[in-house]
Amino acid sequence: MNVAPKKKRLLKGFIAVYILFVVAWLVGQAFPTMRGTAKVYRLGPEIKGSHLAEAFTVTIFSGRILEERVAKALEKAGVGTVRIEATEEPVRIPNAVGKRIESLVLPRGAHVNEELWNLVLAAERAGRPDVEVVVTGTGNIIGFSLDLVLVMINFAGLLCILYVFLWDPILEMLDKRAEKIRTHLDSAAGKREEAGALRDKYAGLMEGAKREREELVQGGQREGEAERQKTIRRAHEEAQTIIHQAREEIEAEVAQARRALRREVASLSAEIAAEILRRELNPEDHEALVQDFLKKVAAGGDEPPANEKTD
Repeated sequence: MNVAPKKKRLLKGFIAVYILFVVAWLVGQAFPTMRGTAKVYRLGPEIKGSHLAEAFTVTIFSGRILEERVAKALEKAGVGTVRIEATEEPVRIPNAVGKRIESLVLPRGAHVNEELWNLVLAAERAGRPDVEVVVTGTGNIIGFSLDLVLVMINFAGLLCILYVFLWDPILEMLDKRAEKIRTHLDSAAGKREEAGALRDKYAGLMEGAKREREELVQGGQREGEAERQKTIRRAHEEAQTIIHQAREEIEAEVAQARRALRREVASLSAEIAAEILRRELNPEDHEALVQDFLKKVAAGGDEPPANEKTD
């Protein structure tokens, strides 16, 4: 935002006027009578910050030794000399330290600052409460003086200088800063949107991975159950096969044993028949022969089946 040329010319004119007022204020500082309207006040704290419009004689210090702190306060207030005893001419303040004062006169234009009041004028007021002093630019808040006008003009002139020479650079700097902040905000918003998209994408991937994992787990469970059932069926079939084979082997062995028994019985029957033919049998021999036959049958294996008869 640029200041209009007419405004700049107006402000430049105002700055020129401001410079004139500053020069006038400096002249007023050099010549106290130009600072404002002189007023008569009773010596009191209300004159702090003012300047003496007329010379003021301090009587309370007559005959006292000038202390160093009082000398510094006098110098700070603008008092350059003091009259000491045994001298005809005034002596500069630094050279009068430690010597007895004959008379102390505050010149016109002396500044009534805090130190001057506390160390010099307060004691004078205690000794002479009704004494009056003529000052300009007092601390009276409702008083009007040229100093107040100069302060106001000084402040306004400073604002104008800032407006003319610094307004455009400040606005330009603020615009650049605002543009930079806006760019950062736009970039942050874009990155926020990208982050939201990535978050949604990752959430979808995580959800898909979760479903896939659940499907894999369920598929594994189904395959495991099927394999378990298949193993059970295979084991059952193998058990049935083993049982069948065992049954067949047992039946074969039983049949073989029966055949062997038949052969043995037939052989024994033939031997008994031959033995009977060789000798005559009495009851005792017949009984012994039967017992012997039974022993051989028992020693040869299982008893013959009930449906098989021997000769």
